[in-house]
Amino acid sequence: MWLGGCVLVLVLGLVAQRCDVVRAEVVMEEDDGGALHINTSSLEQPVLLNGVDLGQMLLLAQEQQRTLQRQQRINAEQAQQLDAMSSTLCRLDPREPSADTTTITGLNLGKDNKWSGGVRAQTGLLYGIPYSLGSVLIIDPWTNTADTTTISGLSDDGGGGGGGDAAWSGGVLAPSGLIFGLPYSTTAVLIIDPATNTTDTTTMAGLPSTEGKWRSGVLADNGLIYGVPSAATSVLVIDPVAMVADATTITGLDSGDNKWFDGVQAANGLIYCPPGHADGVLIIDPATNATDTTTISGFGTGLFKWYGTVLVDSGLVYAIPDYSSSSVLIINPQTNATDTTTITGLTTPGLVTAVLAPNGRIVGVPSYSSAALIIDPATNTTVQLTLPEKSEPTLFLDTTVDAFAFMPFSTGRRNCIGNNFATHEIRVAMCQLLRRFKFVDAGHEPVLQSAIVLRSANGVKVKIQPLDS
Repeated sequence: MWLGGCVLVLVLGLVAQRCDVVRAEVVMEEDDGGALHINTSSLEQPVLLNGVDLGQMLLLAQEQQRTLQRQQRINAEQAQQLDAMSSTLCRLDPREPSADTTTITGLNLGKDNKWSGGVRAQTGLLYGIPYSLGSVLIIDPWTNTADTTTISGLSDDGGGGGGGDAAWSGGVLAPSGLIFGLPYSTTAVLIIDPATNTTDTTTMAGLPSTEGKWRSGVLADNGLIYGVPSAATSVLVIDPVAMVADATTITGLDSGDNKWFDGVQAANGLIYCPPGHADGVLIIDPATNATDTTTISGFGTGLFKWYGTVLVDSGLVYAIPDYSSSSVLIINPQTNATDTTTITGLTTPGLVTAVLAPNGRIVGVPSYSSAALIIDPATNTTVQLTLPEKSEPTLFLDTTVDAFAFMPFSTGRRNCIGNNFATHEIRVAMCQLLRRFKFVDAGHEPVLQSAIVLRSANGVKVKIQPLDS
């Protein structure tokens, strides 16, 4: 068999050396795949290449590989220890929490509710998910600068219809580095690529056009993203690898608005979503795609109970109070027990986002509250951090007037003018009536009905007589 001149000389050298030491044969052959095999007839005899024992080299390489694996495990353990020590040092930090609303400014832009939720990208930049504004907010925490122009041009409704200007709400960072914005009123998932600062609203389109569908999302350990249903009757399941969105697999939830707002995955693999308007906690099992709204329930149908949710180091789930609650909801996923009495008596509701800080504390970010909430899960103590007063010199410029600002009973920024004027008009009208008429019992009993305001279900009937009669 011809193997080539240089290879043949090398093999002959090996054979000659073997013959000087022991009587053993060397087998040399080429297999069907073209690979050359050199074997000795005795397992005790080495194969030498330029005097180097190839078997010993292989054993040495395997031992080095095992050493590297042991070192990697040691490095991982040391990294965990460093993280724990860092958290301990942060907890021992004597500095008091503080709030600053002046360093990053210039974001008025003539609209309210511009972004809903934020995501820290792998680049370290923070991305705000567009809600009523057609641009993504990018915050650079190293320079404390904000950018609303690099990713812009998105339509107010996300380009997918659905009405209103609440396009997306909440975002999730996938392992691929892409950010996925949950469709609130639009019909498409917003995909943000922080590496190129580009967006995609066509790959995951064709979702229902109803408003208020999903409020936020949770990345589960199976790699899928689960959209928390607000008004939707289904959980949105996003596959960031296959780039598909599914709103048909997990269905059958009750109808209604603002049922749940946020969620986290606990150590038992289940996703817990505290109730907003709903009576119970929504529990999602990613392994079976099953849902449960009865195991943890009985919170009533009050509006806006809890919003932002975090998983702390102890394994407990903390949900911060929204508008109608004055207590923190604590869930133990191991027993599904709840606690609303340990942290209670809070006087500044209106918190939305909850963030777990490096020092282990929970920061409740205010939406329409005058203070941020700081929770220490280790002691279940709280600090309500009052926000500094801020000046808005452009508030009363003609260019920033809201379309509904002057409606007497609207919620515009200048509604106090309309309310005061209407109240004075009512007083003048009552004075004129009392000067000229006498009010007589009409024998009518109003039936009170509590809706947004207290009103009579059967009207209010009065009987008047002129005073000159």
